[in-house]
Amino acid sequence: MKKILLIAALFVTTLSVSAQTEKGKWLLGGSAAVLSSKANEDADSETSFKVVPYVGYFINNNFALGLGIGYQEKIGGQDLTTDVIVDGEGAFVVEPFGRYYAKTASDNFKFFGQLSVPLAFGDNITQWGVRVSPGFAFFPTKKVALELALNGISYDAISDGGPSVFTIGTNFFAPRLGIVFHLGGK
Repeated sequence: MKKILLIAALFVTTLSVSAQTEKGKWLLGGSAAVLSSKANEDADSETSFKVVPYVGYFINNNFALGLGIGYQEKIGGQDLTTDVIVDGEGAFVVEPFGRYYAKTASDNFKFFGQLSVPLAFGDNITQWGVRVSPGFAFFPTKKVALELALNGISYDAISDGGPSVFTIGTNFFAPRLGIVFHLGGK
């Protein structure tokens, strides 16, 4: 009896979750990160944080365009990556993106690819990049997606002649987890 109820509940959930990524709907989410690193035992530790809420709109079924706007700041240490601005300075972040969801056998599970162009503007520096990230979304309800995304291919540069970084591959020990809300539409 319990197995029949479980199968019925899964079937009803699958029926109620369809069409989350159809034309005319919105997605609402964001990212927040805190990074602490130390190059070696003699170096100072570096801590940075970044908060970027975003909104997207499905211009076609399974394809959304969006924009993230937020803030990032580095606190202490030597600049070891291009993902932060110089010591003690904050930066305004603008991150336009496009996201495509691939169809799967179930509407509850969808793979996605995202292309983004993160830009950061501080007092003395401008940072820009291009990123392609694969991900996976699980829709337990029609309006909520639990997401797991990985870094894929990225390029980051800093305007003051700082290091440019090109990366291919992913770090499976640093995935991005998130909750995204799918709203509106028909």
